[in-house]
Amino acid sequence: MRTFEDAARAEGAVGFYRDPSSDGLVVVVPEGDAATFEIPPLNHIPARMVLTTDTQAEIDATIEATRRAWSRLTHAAGDSLFGFFRPSTGHVVVSTSLPASVLISALGVMAAHVVVEDGRVTQQGRFNDFSPFWGGAYVNVSAYPAGGACSTGFSVKNAAGTRFMMTAGHCWYTGTAVVSGNGDSLGTVGNVHYGGGSYDMEWIAGGSYGASIYSGTSSTDTSYLAVGGATDPVEGRDIYCRSGITTFQKCGQTVESMSAFECFANNSCTLATMMAYVPDASSGWGQPGDSGAPIYLRSGSPAKAYIRGMHIGLNVAASGYCRSDLSTDPCPHDQNIGHHWSTIASVMNVTIVP
Repeated sequence: MRTFEDAARAEGAVGFYRDPSSDGLVVVVPEGDAATFEIPPLNHIPARMVLTTDTQAEIDATIEATRRAWSRLTHAAGDSLFGFFRPSTGHVVVSTSLPASVLISALGVMAAHVVVEDGRVTQQGRFNDFSPFWGGAYVNVSAYPAGGACSTGFSVKNAAGTRFMMTAGHCWYTGTAVVSGNGDSLGTVGNVHYGGGSYDMEWIAGGSYGASIYSGTSSTDTSYLAVGGATDPVEGRDIYCRSGITTFQKCGQTVESMSAFECFANNSCTLATMMAYVPDASSGWGQPGDSGAPIYLRSGSPAKAYIRGMHIGLNVAASGYCRSDLSTDPCPHDQNIGHHWSTIASVMNVTIVP
């Protein structure tokens, strides 16, 4: 295919697209080259020619004129422009947050070669997530209210194949509508297990949820990992990571116990099916907003995230008694709290979306 495209461009073709009626290839050719243009041979794929009024030089000039026009215009923070040549229509298309009339005026005579559309360039990230939504991202009742935010966990599915996004059960009540950082609807909270003891988990339903998690180490780092699978962690190994909206990706986490539980006033205790885990010296503790964040193992090349659980909270052990008869037991220290994967899968009756 690349050899075909190179040969066609050498004869003056300016673009290609699939023919929806035949699944063949359409070659876009300027009107002035139509008489001499010969479609190169293409094995087993039919190809036909359509005409456009602009040559490659004119298309390039239109794109450059648009770039220069943008630099001359006054625009506010958040304004953007995205341009491209659309072979199926033979036009340069410009999608911008500016009023179309402003850009058309700036382009002058070159505006005849441009189709202007309303749009905004956005970079997907944990604070600007959009469908299909990923784990490790901002979720709340509205975009950036004061407090109350949690982190999305990871995508799961039930026996019917319906997808859900996991998060911590203490985040919201059943029926709460939640959104991403840019205000896009993630769906509605359901299957809440919290308040009566036993567990601390819920899912978000009704949206489109992808099989990736954000793994950036700062607010502007948009790195991500595809999810490769899920199983329980192993105690005593400092190989796990957590990725939430407050502390971002923090690796070097060690699971100390798989039989932890928590108790709150006016609520019964959870079952002893939670995990206590701690960071190494170079990592960090979970903080408010990290609730729901995925806990995972980074493995493979390219690396994937293998889910091990979900972050719930933090036990702050400010003081305590060191027993001298337990020389191998460290003095009281803080612990992160999480649910490990098998408990989540059993309670929610789901499997991971890889």
